[in-house]
Amino acid sequence: MDRLRGRLKFDYDRVSDVLYSYVNRPRRAYAMKAEHGVVLRVDPDSEKLVGFTVTGYSDKLRRGVLDTIPHFGHLQLPKP
Repeated sequence: MDRLRGRLKFDYDRVSDVLYSYVNRPRRAYAMKAEHGVVLRVDPDSEKLVGFTVTGYSDKLRRGVLDTIPHFGHLQLPKP
């Protein structure tokens, strides 16, 4: 995940309790469900992962459900 260092950005919507993450910048992508309410975002042209979304973020973080994000390895996730 060192290749993402400095390129992975986070936006947290406190009202909706949703964490949005993207590589470099938000872009057009399709969604692919993963586990624990994580939705992976995939670039339709390159088929590369370009981000992820986590609904119910603070609750999942508090319960320890988000030890890892599928396909993103161990990330330092932001505090809600």
